[in-house]
Amino acid sequence: MVKRTTNYTLGVGENRISFLVVDITHTEPWVINTYTLVVHRLTITHGEPPFDPSIPHQVCSLHQECEMRVSPTELCGIQRDAGISRDWVSYSEEVANLPVCKLGDAPGET
Repeated sequence: MVKRTTNYTLGVGENRISFLVVDITHTEPWVINTYTLVVHRLTITHGEPPFDPSIPHQVCSLHQECEMRVSPTELCGIQRDAGISRDWVSYSEEVANLPVCKLGDAPGET
């Protein structure tokens, strides 16, 4: 009997893993049986209430990587966005109206 350990990456939703039992005593392996394992993985938000844009939300963003700082005076990692408005709809409109950055390494400049 041969035992082998392996790892499988599972995605969200249905995942099928087939195990084949083979007889290797012949010149060509014979498939004796097949077992299929079905794993259904739920999303990370499963069971949470639907998003309500009318209530206040906290918005966070990654200002810069801590290991690859561009500006030494800026905070690194995920930080609360201080520019958030009263509600999500207003915040979304403000962000949509911001100009596109021409330089990625100059804080406060476009």
